Amino acid sequence: MAAVEKSIIVNASPQEIWNKVKDPKGWASWFEGASAPQTLVGDGSVGTEVELTMTVAKLPLHSKLTVAEATEYERWKGNFLSPGLAEGYMLWSYMDMGRRTKLTFHIEADLKGAAKVAEGMVIKSFEEMADKTLMNVKTMLEG
Repeated sequence: MAAVEKSIIVNASPQEIWNKVKDPKGWASWFEGASAPQTLVGDGSVGTEVELTMTVAKLPLHSKLTVAEATEYERWKGNFLSPGLAEGYMLWSYMDMGRRTKLTFHIEADLKGAAKVAEGMVIKSFEEMADKTLMNVKTMLEG
């Protein structure tokens, strides 16, 4: 099981962050490696389904993501499937620190086939994706 967890402090409230990142149509602007949705059913709330391309270890992977949890300003979880390569989830946690938020991103995947063979590269790619994505969110909110 490949897993990575990273956190960052953002000078914004959980509400401000949530309102900027919840719409799947905007994910490609801040989520490192994510394409614009190829298909989208829903608005980012529980049950929303998004098909997109995720670039992992420099390889474009067709992925389907389903929003499994969306507790406003606290937690968001999306389950993803890249057929034949990976199945897992992404979890975002928001810790209110007054005028700041500790934003934590966790990704975990059961790798299969070529992704399993290249597990070390995939984990490194997850780490880079997490760092860049968190920094993109911070920059988007702080300017």
